[in-house]
Amino acid sequence: MPTAQEESDLKAALWASIGALVDSLCANLPHSTTPTSKFIGALNELVYAQIKMTAEETEAFARHAGRTTVTKEDALMLARRNESLEGVLKDVINGAKQ
Repeated sequence: MPTAQEESDLKAALWASIGALVDSLCANLPHSTTPTSKFIGALNELVYAQIKMTAEETEAFARHAGRTTVTKEDALMLARRNESLEGVLKDVINGAKQ
């Protein structure tokens, strides 16, 4: 569990990354679009919550298997309900083996 300061630092870094990504995507749109800081903040909270949930679930899979380290099998377990994501992960794993 991160400390309050670490969580704040993580959210700040995520904000910068999301802001840069959204700005880049908006710059490529055919019409002028400027994202508001409220939009970036909401997206930041959504992404942070998803990352946190993903970390907690993969850690739970590892604990259930009697391990203290998350492995690729835990990531595959997490992706089992999303066939597209599971396929991409399997391709990445298979590519890493070659």
